[in-house]
Amino acid sequence: MGKGLILADLDTWKQRRRVIAPGFHALYLETVTKLFIECSKRTILKLLEGENLRGRNSIELDLEAKFSNLALDVIRLGCL
Repeated sequence: MGKGLILADLDTWKQRRRVIAPGFHALYLETVTKLFIECSKRTILKLLEGENLRGRNSIELDLEAKFSNLALDVIRLGCL
């Protein structure tokens, strides 16, 4: 399992905790949450449009690709 944050010795834990702490700041989390919601809404609209274009009640989707694109959109916008 390695030496992750939880199983690390005290010195390693302190070092890694300082590195990841900014990622849990309330303002950062609020911003990323808004980005995630915005990107999720766009993804849902794309999925619904695709379903309507096919004119069927059910369709087969590659959700791995859709969620990968969603994650990349959030990351891309988060870096701007």
